[in-house]
Amino acid sequence: MVVDITLHIQSERHTITAFGRTAEFVAKNIKKGQRVLVNGRLHYTGGQLDDQGVRSPRQTHIHAETVQPLARRGGDSHGDS
Repeated sequence: MVVDITLHIQSERHTITAFGRTAEFVAKNIKKGQRVLVNGRLHYTGGQLDDQGVRSPRQTHIHAETVQPLARRGGDSHGDS
């Protein structure tokens, strides 16, 4: 038996807003580009029609309740403890 698997790894960026202690933790412990696990609520903006009948783009933001750093492949946790 032969199995041919093609794996596509895709990175997506999201707008995440944190407040209070969560924001303090992120500012001190999370680096740009670091993988994180976010627990929070989705907040949508846009999507309304203007006077000419054109719909504005809908944007999704995440309001973070908790943010946890994740280890990179190879065991490098990128500074988490």
